[in-house]
Amino acid sequence: LESLTHPFYVIDAKDYTIKMANSASRFGELTGNCTCYALTHRRDAPCAGEHPCPLEIVRSTRQPVVLEHVHYDKDGTPRNMEVHGYPILDDEGNVVQMIEYCLDITERRRAEEAMMATQEMLQLVIDNIPQHIFWKDRNSVYLGCNRNFAKDAGYDDPACIVGKTDYDLPWKKEEADFFVEYDRRVMEADKPILHIIEPQLQADGKEAWLDTNKIPLHDVHGNVVGILGTFEDITERKLIEVEKENARQALEKVYEHERRIAETLQRSFLPDTMPEVEGYQIAQAYQPALSEAAIGGDVYDVFRLPCGKIGISVADVSGKGLRAARYGAMVKYMLRAHSYRTQDPAEILTFLNASVAVDLDIDSFITCFFGILDPETGEFVYANAGHEEPLHIEQDIGTPHRLNVTGTVLGFQEKSTYGTGQITLREGDILLLYTDGVTDARGAMEPMFIDGLEDHLLAHCGLTAEELVQCLLDEVMRRSGDNLADDVAIVALQVTKQPTGAI
Repeated sequence: LESLTHPFYVIDAKDYTIKMANSASRFGELTGNCTCYALTHRRDAPCAGEHPCPLEIVRSTRQPVVLEHVHYDKDGTPRNMEVHGYPILDDEGNVVQMIEYCLDITERRRAEEAMMATQEMLQLVIDNIPQHIFWKDRNSVYLGCNRNFAKDAGYDDPACIVGKTDYDLPWKKEEADFFVEYDRRVMEADKPILHIIEPQLQADGKEAWLDTNKIPLHDVHGNVVGILGTFEDITERKLIEVEKENARQALEKVYEHERRIAETLQRSFLPDTMPEVEGYQIAQAYQPALSEAAIGGDVYDVFRLPCGKIGISVADVSGKGLRAARYGAMVKYMLRAHSYRTQDPAEILTFLNASVAVDLDIDSFITCFFGILDPETGEFVYANAGHEEPLHIEQDIGTPHRLNVTGTVLGFQEKSTYGTGQITLREGDILLLYTDGVTDARGAMEPMFIDGLEDHLLAHCGLTAEELVQCLLDEVMRRSGDNLADDVAIVALQVTKQPTGAI
């Protein structure tokens, strides 16, 4: 919890007191009777009305909740926070405590407001650009126009334009040639030509740029008898486009700031070191996408359970950016929490799916592989929620064996259930877990997919776990031309000593 960069609390459901909090949550010495509303809102009572209390909702629904609140930081500055509340239930299903963590979305809100203001200004300008309308016969002789077009041609009365050609008007000869040529193309092809960007010297001496649309006109028999043209003066818009580009560059800086936050958050949830397990070697590698690509939601974990067994997980959240990194963090810690309830990986993924299905956006999903290793016997029980199939490389055979998918992706259906698989690891065996950044890496070459991955492992079957992970990462970088478009996560488990309890 101390590695988290955002506030994390455990709150008592009865009296709102904070029972546990990380350093990011504390603005001073945290006393035993400090309440959540006093700490974050500087209130004497729980939130209500327009800003409902997340604990009240969790307590009444027994379900996770996500709300937006305004919290005050240690300097008293209000910050927009995305508050996530998760219930902790007793044996009778009553909410006794709530886990709460908060993400600061102040900068994101400001960026959204700035973007909205830019779009509103651009829309206002476009809505007020005057349209110019004209129509010609088959010989490009003007039959009529509106006042705006007549004014450009130097006439107050649109009737004055009738019977004239573009060569009779103040345009340059090369401009008139250009106009007539496009008239001919439209009428001969009997198809509209839209958004013709063309210059025009107007009667007042103004050099204008036009965005012109021309469509064929037909008589009652369907014969082309002329053209109808409309255009708008986009000279001012060109200046606006410069301003828009400046605004876009400013927004890119805001998005880059969010990307750095997402990368920092994601890295904080990846293990720095692996647990030491006698008779086993565990290796890992993580390579993020380059700066021009968005941070993804790859996350993996290896941890020791209270019973002495080892939990191993790898997951991948759809989408990019801060949201994907946040969901990845949620999966990691909720999976750990559920693994304390049962040692059945299928049941754990079922619990996890029910939890994330409530919180995930409608267009998001998560793939996840989770297994539990008994170091004494080498037995490895697993469940796979739509994730890339891990590979079991048996020392005496060499051919990789796929650990198949046992259920659908997380978050797709709240009531999804999962099956289990089981293998026995023996001395020299290697278990390889990875994300789709490995098999889908492309750029300089075609991606290797899982078949190519198996061939690569066969060609390097004599390597240790650490050597194999580095060799595989080098191959992925080679295929992508050192230009990763997606994050790459790899975990390898190798049996270095025959388990004493293995049959």
